[in-house]
Amino acid sequence: AEIGVATVVVGSGGQRRGSGERFFEFAARLSFAATKFGLTVAPENLRPEESDVGTDVRAFADALAARRVGFTVDSYHVRQATPDRSWDDALVRKPAHVHVARGADRTMPDDDADTRAFF
Repeated sequence: AEIGVATVVVGSGGQRRGSGERFFEFAARLSFAATKFGLTVAPENLRPEESDVGTDVRAFADALAARRVGFTVDSYHVRQATPDRSWDDALVRKPAHVHVARGADRTMPDDDADTRAFF
């Protein structure tokens, strides 16, 4: 926190593949340690092509919340994993951090309907 960092986002799909419960326990331990330094740990949801842990943002957020850990929502990853899910259904918890991008080329969000619905 002294250097201006407030949130630590944990992505790294390859490292969590196959880890299941171990990933959530790791996130809880990291979060507990980080609070001593005024940091928030917020693992990021990923696409199924990247990992088998954290691809359903709602289930991911619930599993992290049960351990008192925040989460990062990536709008592109949510749309890739669950294209038919509404934002209201996907985001039942308030994220600690947000990544936004539009479309397969991950361009800057614009004033399109999906971006407006996200916010």
